[in-house]
Amino acid sequence: MSEEQKIKPLEVQKLVYGKGETKRGITNVLDAVIASYHYTSLAELNAALKQFNVVADRGKEDGRIYKAKGLVYRMLDEKGKKIGVPIKASCIYSKPTLSNLEKYFALNEAKRELHTTRVQKVIDEVLSNKAFSIKELMSSLSDKGIYTVLRQNEEGRIYGITFVDNVTKSVFNGSDLGKGYSAAAIQSKLATDTDAKMENTTIPEHTTANQINNLPKETLLGKHQQVNGVKDNNGKEEKVLLPF
Repeated sequence: MSEEQKIKPLEVQKLVYGKGETKRGITNVLDAVIASYHYTSLAELNAALKQFNVVADRGKEDGRIYKAKGLVYRMLDEKGKKIGVPIKASCIYSKPTLSNLEKYFALNEAKRELHTTRVQKVIDEVLSNKAFSIKELMSSLSDKGIYTVLRQNEEGRIYGITFVDNVTKSVFNGSDLGKGYSAAAIQSKLATDTDAKMENTTIPEHTTANQINNLPKETLLGKHQQVNGVKDNNGKEEKVLLPF
C-alpha cells in the first residue's frame, strides 16, 4: 500500500456562519487540520484552513495583536471575507498559538518533501492536457484533490499561488515546487497554450460580416489576421483586418 493510500480523508465539514456555535466549529477544523497537514508558514496553514472557511489572523502589522505575536481565528463567508466574533488562540483547548504553530513549520518541511513529486506531476498533467485559464486550472486540480489559493493585489493581479494537496495533506507555495510552478510561470504557460489554441482556429474565405460578428469572442482576440472575401451590406467585397 502506498503512502497516499494510507492517508485518511478528514472528517470535518466546511463551516457556514450561523449554522452551529462558532468556537466549536473553528476548534473542530483546527483539530483536524493543524496536526494533519504539512505546512511551513502561517500563510500555508491559512491556505489549508481557507477551504473550511477558517483563517488564522494576526491583525494589522501596526496593531496590538500583531506586535504581541498574538493570534485569533475567524470564520470566513463564501466570498472569503471575515465574519463573526474572533476567537483568541489561547482560548482554544489545543492552544494553537503562533509560538506553538511555529514548532510545526520546521518539522513539516521534511514531511511534505515526500509528496513534492505527486503535486508536480498533477500540475504538469493538467497544464498539458486541459487548462487554458486560471479558473480551468483550479477546477481541474480540484478534481484531482488539489485546492488552489491565489494571492492577488487590489487591482486583481495574481502575484502568488499556493497548492493544497488534500490527498497527501501537503501545502506548497508554487515557487517552492520549482521555478516552473510559480504564479508568473504558470500564467505564462497558460497564456502560451491559449495562443497556440487560437492559432489553430481559422476563418474561412467568403465569410460574411454578420458571420464574423457571431464568431466567439475568443476567436477575435490576439494576433491580427486579414480575411478576404468578406462582403458588406451592399454585397461589395472588401478586406477586413481581424484581431486574431
